[in-house]
Amino acid sequence: MRLNPDKTLEIVSTPAAAAVFKLKLNHPTIQNTERANSIKALGIIISSQLSMTEHVSTILDCCARSIYRLRLHRARGMNDDCLLQEVFYSTVLARLVYASPAWSVNQYALMGLDITV
Repeated sequence: MRLNPDKTLEIVSTPAAAAVFKLKLNHPTIQNTERANSIKALGIIISSQLSMTEHVSTILDCCARSIYRLRLHRARGMNDDCLLQEVFYSTVLARLVYASPAWSVNQYALMGLDITV
């Protein structure tokens, strides 16, 4: 297996109270990698403190914009509630449920929410 140095980022997880270590990996393939504070892998943003705060904020921001667009469609005459619900389930709820076990949210609890668009 070969690493692509152009697509490789280094992330170091440290305790919150610890100073940032000046540790660099000694592998010839990844000598010149960039150190990142957070990475995005398979749509999940993971910070160097292993916190999901940035991921949750990004997802909620995206969902809020989608809900706003759905409300605009309803205000402009799209009165088919079944269609609006299908769009909601396929966009907003799908984003909320995707990778929810990674940040300790029960996806079945999300499905039981009484959400109005």
